[in-house]
Amino acid sequence: MSIRASSWCRNAQAQAVAQIVTGGACLICSGKRPEINVAPTAEQVIAKIFVPAQSIKVDGSTVTIQGPIEALAKIPGIAQWFRLIMSDGKSILDGTIGRIGSGKKNIDMLMTRVDLLAGDSVMVERIAVCAKED
Repeated sequence: MSIRASSWCRNAQAQAVAQIVTGGACLICSGKRPEINVAPTAEQVIAKIFVPAQSIKVDGSTVTIQGPIEALAKIPGIAQWFRLIMSDGKSILDGTIGRIGSGKKNIDMLMTRVDLLAGDSVMVERIAVCAKED
């Protein structure tokens, strides 16, 4: 079964995501992505970036968190996916990570580097998530 949402419904989803991520954070992770209701392990979370309210923009059904936003890597790893979480730690959504200029398609978060060592600066340039039509 496939659910299809109208444009006004997708726009409302984007507004809701923007509202609940305000005051939340972005976990930058490596390894296998767990189910959305299962927290990533400490060995997976490379960095935690707090999302400043002024960086969140909504355009139609797309939510953009515009950087640069910076944090320090707690552990070494290759950033592969991210999870947006609410201020109380509840999961909002997961997405994919790619390096600026990598040529990869369907990337939700752009970073300057994805291969990180503990103590490295983690620089997020942009996160864009879109409520899909299908």
